[in-house]
Amino acid sequence: MSGNTTLLARDLATGSARVAVPALLIVGFVVGVVLGTIVGDRKPQRRKVRVSLLLVAGLIATSIARALGQVELALGTLVVTMGAINTVLSPNRANPVGLTYMTGALMRTGQIIADRLGGNRQASPLPFALLWVSLAFGALCGALVETYFAPWSLWVASLAAILLAIGAYLIRTLPDQPLS
Repeated sequence: MSGNTTLLARDLATGSARVAVPALLIVGFVVGVVLGTIVGDRKPQRRKVRVSLLLVAGLIATSIARALGQVELALGTLVVTMGAINTVLSPNRANPVGLTYMTGALMRTGQIIADRLGGNRQASPLPFALLWVSLAFGALCGALVETYFAPWSLWVASLAAILLAIGAYLIRTLPDQPLS
């Protein structure tokens, strides 16, 4: 959304006729966040599963709209879906996952490495670095699927979302055990 905000500002400043595009993308994203929050908050103990299923529904709706040639509808459902998925890890309003969590993950990685170089051996940069690596790997997979399987890319994403929803359900049903 930072890129869309930048485009919105540029379009407003230059009087571009396309100003509605980034504005609608931002509004759609916020609508998705509202939807994801409502769905997740209804059963907080099942937040990951419920929001993951919302992701599945949104991606399938986007896939259908794209298959029918409804590009604007596909873009609209996709941006709402992306807003909703951002709520999967944000049940705690007091200390939520940072909204710029990828930038924040890289920043925390660097800070912890600096702390370790300074002698503090308590914190590990690994969780933050792995968060960024997971985004980069997902982006690479998405780019490869889009490059080589463009007509089917949203269906592949829908299948991946289904697998993630199943994983969220399975993780939630496991007994709590410390990670080691």
